Parts: sequence; structure tokens; C-alpha cells
Amino acid sequence: MLTALSIFRLNSESATTRSEHSTKCNYRECMAIPPDVNIVFPWIVVDADRAKTLELELLRELSPAHVLKGRRVKALAARDDRDDVLFEVEDNRVVLAVVHLTYQGEANANWPKAILFSSWEDWVRDVSIPAHDEAALGEDLA
Repeated sequence: MLTALSIFRLNSESATTRSEHSTKCNYRECMAIPPDVNIVFPWIVVDADRAKTLELELLRELSPAHVLKGRRVKALAARDDRDDVLFEVEDNRVVLAVVHLTYQGEANANWPKAILFSSWEDWVRDVSIPAHDEAALGEDLA
């Protein structure tokens, strides 16, 4: 079972490698995942092409009154087992959003469903660890 400490990396070599990478890539190529956060199954980091596709899909789905409408977002990761996507949100109060994409245009401001987080710590505690534990439990039962 994972804990917050096992998700957050304490390995300085990994942090250095990511830090060096972030200074060599442009905004579109760089992932904004902090060096001390490890994305674990069932979440997977998306590459730049997949990120762009997910960002365009989100924009297509947003109604004018949706909480993310007009905000700049960047897809970082997606769940392997459902249509949930982790987006970085450029906002002073909101850092991340998990959005359940519907793959259809939405008129209702409640869809696509978005859960907002003010920190990476909140996302790890409330989403990443429970999802990983649930996936691991499912594998144990199989």
C-alpha cells in the first residue's frame, strides 16, 4: 500500500535529472510534474502529442459556464482505466484539475466533471494513493 511519502520522491538524482530537463525544453514539451512527485498506476504520464489531443478535447467539451472555461490548461497524466485526465491549471488558487472527459459536447456546466486541487499534495492524498490502492487490490483479487 502506498503512502504519501512513497509517492513523493526523495531521490535527489531523479530531481536533478528532471530539473535539468525542464531547463532544456519549451513549455509545450515540459511536464509540470514536480520532481518529488511520482505518477503511479493507474495514472500514466502523457506525452506531448497525447497532451495536446486531451487539451483540445477538453476545450471542445466545455460549456460557456464551466469552471475551467477560459483557463489555460495543460494535460499531464491520464488514468489507464477510465477517461480521467489530470490537468495543470494556470490560476492563482487552483493548481490541478482532474476532469472526466465525456467525448461529446456538453451544454451543462457540471460536465465534464472537474475536481479542483490547490496543491500536488492534495491530489496525491485524495486521488493518486486511493486509485493506486484500488488498482492494486483489483490485481490481488484477479
